[in-house]
Amino acid sequence: MPRKAEGSVDLSRGIWRARVTCGKRRPSFALPWATDKAQARTRLPTLAGLAEELGRARPAPSTETADAILGHVAAAPPELLDASADVARKLVTAGRAEDAPRLLDRLVEGGSAKHAEAARGAAELIAQGAAIRAGSVGAIRTWGDLAYAWLSGELTKAFPLLVRPKRSTNAERSRLKRILPIIGHVPIVDFEREHADFALATLATTVRARSTLSRFASLIQRVVHLATLTCLRRTNPLPRGWVPRVKDRKQRHHLYPDELARVYQAGTVDVDARVLYAFLATEGTRVSEAVSRNVTHVDLERGALRVDSNKTDMPRTWRLRPDVVVMLRAYLELRQRRGETITPSSPLFINPRGRRRSVARPEDRVRWSLRIMARRMRGDLVRAGIDRPELFETTETNDDVDVHGLRRTFVTLFLAAGAPDEYIRLRTGHTSNEIERYRIGARSAAELDLDVPPAVDVGIPEVAAVAQELGLRRPPLPPGGRTAFDPMPREEEPASGSAPSSRSPSNGQSGGREAFESSAETSTSAARRALGGRSVSAKKSRIRLADRARPSCRRRRDRGCGSGTSTSRADRRTARRSGPCRRRGR
Repeated sequence: MPRKAEGSVDLSRGIWRARVTCGKRRPSFALPWATDKAQARTRLPTLAGLAEELGRARPAPSTETADAILGHVAAAPPELLDASADVARKLVTAGRAEDAPRLLDRLVEGGSAKHAEAARGAAELIAQGAAIRAGSVGAIRTWGDLAYAWLSGELTKAFPLLVRPKRSTNAERSRLKRILPIIGHVPIVDFEREHADFALATLATTVRARSTLSRFASLIQRVVHLATLTCLRRTNPLPRGWVPRVKDRKQRHHLYPDELARVYQAGTVDVDARVLYAFLATEGTRVSEAVSRNVTHVDLERGALRVDSNKTDMPRTWRLRPDVVVMLRAYLELRQRRGETITPSSPLFINPRGRRRSVARPEDRVRWSLRIMARRMRGDLVRAGIDRPELFETTETNDDVDVHGLRRTFVTLFLAAGAPDEYIRLRTGHTSNEIERYRIGARSAAELDLDVPPAVDVGIPEVAAVAQELGLRRPPLPPGGRTAFDPMPREEEPASGSAPSSRSPSNGQSGGREAFESSAETSTSAARRALGGRSVSAKKSRIRLADRARPSCRRRRDRGCGSGTSTSRADRRTARRSGPCRRRGR
């Protein structure tokens, strides 16, 4: 019986080298860590066994790939030998030998136990993905296997029409580390509700926040739901509503226009931060959308901003407020005067160090640490002299202000000013009924007679000085038509003798408390007249009776009541909205 070849070692130019048989070749590989022949020979069995597996691998790896794998394993330090060999064997056995050199290179560069564990986990995920792509979904046995296949993206590659890709998996991976020791070993076909309840009960002993438990439950339910989508099991044992609901009753506040003006004028706050705050409060974009914009995304000639990549995958373009256009022009000129070279690929907003305002993780496209930004923003508010207690307190019913509060400020103040929903949705990117959450705050802002955010081109002293020196002027707003709403503050509206503002009562869009009182008075008086002077009750029967008693809008207009007869369609629409014949004051 022939003896199994184990290879040989020799000393060449002061470096020990190992020579093993790989197919019909006998390549040699450097052993830089070896100091004598005995140490060098300890690596031969591992290299010989790995070379034999490479010869049996199907599909057969190329010569360059095989030499690269053997070279990395040969050069690995003794403390990383086991990890390097395990990673190479897993990938070669799974038919993914071409991924082994890159992973081994990162393992050797890291050189720590943490990097070794990460490389082993990555190799396991790649091996599972290879089995899934080959159609062998039976390779996924347990709940943990399915979770890893989903987060690695291999499940999406196998079922692209059923499983949507995830942009970021950092939060899910951190939660998965706490769930796997509890239910990660449970076979996916035997997974029942008792396992999920046991996992939540175990996590509840260390997790206090109900919202955090809800996120753990959502992850468990999502993985089980993927098992039914991919036909790993027939039914989902977790019923609808199993995830505990979290009723967020905390009140979140917005900034007042005078507080925004104080922040803009605060010399103790960095000017780059003030420009970003002004843009978010005036245009209402998401923080990630603002900080990911480059100079090429804004058209300063036409005053338009383009947002192509965002959270909801809804590209949109809108016209910036005139003072924002002037602010951006002056801000870019200010940065050039500080020695920065502005190119089309330069970030639109930077930090004091001249870099893009981002603390992005390598695997994320735009990943912000919102807690860090919120802490810095609250510090800037204190430096600006703002001491409203509810902005800085966190209790069971109140939440302190964060960067999202600037977006909340935009929606609340513009709703209170009478801005159409389409105007707000185009800038915020809301695709659902999220705007309805701001209407209570908007009604309060209207009763307080709060205006829209103040002008930013004259509010920031450094920007105003540059704008005045360059002679920058605001681009005019299109008169009426599709942009009838005037987004400028009231002190910026035309003087007497000019065209009335689109937010004035003369245009039929009475804003604030006056609109509420007039509509309520109209509805109440009409109902009382219909009921013969009796008091108006909240019952639906009496309200219906009042509606029946009042003539229709068209009949009242024909009789000459209300706003009179109108000749144009726009005038008739305005009369129906603002005249005394509106039903129930809506």
